[in-house]
Formats: sequence, C-alpha cells, structure tokens
Amino acid sequence: MTNKEKLTISLSSLSVFLFFVTMQLTTWIPLRFWKIWSGQNFFDLNLVLFWASCFNKYGNFIFEKPLDQTQCTGYIYGSSLIKTLAYFKLNSRDTLVIGYFFMFLLSLVISFVAMKAWGGGGV
Repeated sequence: MTNKEKLTISLSSLSVFLFFVTMQLTTWIPLRFWKIWSGQNFFDLNLVLFWASCFNKYGNFIFEKPLDQTQCTGYIYGSSLIKTLAYFKLNSRDTLVIGYFFMFLLSLVISFVAMKAWGGGGV
C-alpha cells in the first residue's frame, strides 16, 4: 500500500467517523425528521448488551423461542457477539465506548472498500 493510499484511507476514515459522531451528537437529525429514530443513541447495542447479561445468567436459554413474557428469550442474532460481550461482562454503561469503537471500525472498513472499489484496486 502506497503512502498516498494510506493517506486517502486515513482522511476518508476520519471524514466518515466525524459524520457518524456528528449524527450521534445531534441525535440523528435526518432520522428524527423522518420519524424513524429510536429516541436513544446505540439503542440496538443496548439490547444486545442486555441479552449478554441474560446469557451470563441463563446461558443458551436466550436462543429459545419465547414461550411467555420472559425478556431473556428470543435472541435472534449470532452467538459469537453475545458470547464475546458476555465473556467481557460489558454492560450498558459501556455502550458509548463500544458504540464509538464500532463506528470507528465501520469508518475504516467503508473507507478501505471505497478506496479499493473506486481507486481501481478491486475489493
């Protein structure tokens, strides 16, 4: 990877990350305008962290089909994420740090893929 490519990835990653941070800090103005904002930042991540705490208590029970009003059943996403979060015993207080970390990773990936796709390098 040339220095120019590294600089391009760095600057585009920073731009994408700053866009995401701005949206978070302004509570996603476009989503509020279209009335599809959940009302809280990292809402989905909070739900996954909730299920991680359920996994610590109940184990694989969280993957069962909900039979009653038990909130700790019906988890439909992959088990790797939930097991990793449960292993580190992360909770909702950690949501902001984790959320911004994931946003940063997403920014890097988007910038790298865009540079390869539009820069002629192929993905």
